Amino acid sequence: MMCSRLKRKTKLSIQNFSYKDAAANSLFTQLFRWAESSDSRELRSYSMALLGAGMGAEQVHQYRQNNFTLIPIALQRLRDLYVKNKTIKKKLKFYLRLK
Repeated sequence: MMCSRLKRKTKLSIQNFSYKDAAANSLFTQLFRWAESSDSRELRSYSMALLGAGMGAEQVHQYRQNNFTLIPIALQRLRDLYVKNKTIKKKLKFYLRLK
C-alpha cells in the first residue's frame, strides 16, 4: 500500500515538473526573442534582466546558443549607450562654457 502511494505521488510530481519545465522553456524562449529584437527599449532591458535573474546553471547550458547570440547584441548596445553618453557630456560641457 505504501509503495503504490509513493508511485502515485512520484508520477504526479514528475508530471507537474514537466509541465512547469515546459512553461519555463517557453517563457525563456519568449524572453530571448524580446531581448534580441523587440522594438521597445524598455522591453529589451526588462527581458534581459529577467533572463539574468531567472536562469539557473541548467538553463544557461540549455540555452547556450541563444546566449552566444544575445551577448554580442547586448555588448553592442552598451557600446552605443557609452558613445551616446560621451557625446551628451561633450555637448553639455560646450554649452556650459558658453554661459
